[in-house]
Amino acid sequence: FDLGEVQLPVGMGVFVEARLPGGFTHRYAVSSKSVQKPLSLFHFSEGRIGRWLQGLEGGLSAESGLVVGSVPASKAKMGSPKIKSLGVSAKGSAETYWLDSQDQLMDPTVSAPSSARYVQWLGVEVSGRSVLAGLQSSRGRWLEAKWLPVSPGVITVVSPEE
Repeated sequence: FDLGEVQLPVGMGVFVEARLPGGFTHRYAVSSKSVQKPLSLFHFSEGRIGRWLQGLEGGLSAESGLVVGSVPASKAKMGSPKIKSLGVSAKGSAETYWLDSQDQLMDPTVSAPSSARYVQWLGVEVSGRSVLAGLQSSRGRWLEAKWLPVSPGVITVVSPEE
């Protein structure tokens, strides 16, 4: 994507949505830093998304969105992925998982897979209109977090800050 001459206040960003024919809508958080250059945004295939959902007991609710993120492996060792629904309409708590190299869901309280430079994580059963998503220490302190709007059936992709 090339957003051209978009001007944003420092520290602010925009959300870009893209959908391939017959695929899921993907929403990307784009920061004011990254909007100054051409963007490389990752779009997950239907097969890959299907493998994630197969690993979920009971499937995925129609009211839920998905959040997919990645963090540098060095940061993944310091905390676990966490999603907190915000607002009065928020119900329950999202489930979060590390994703291993074969797209298998792993318990977020155990060590993150360390075979790559970045480690991916997945949040499911994300309800409400917005969430706080990122890494949390074992003591519950946010190490890294982003506010994200969520929508049913939309995959929100969170990239690490470079």
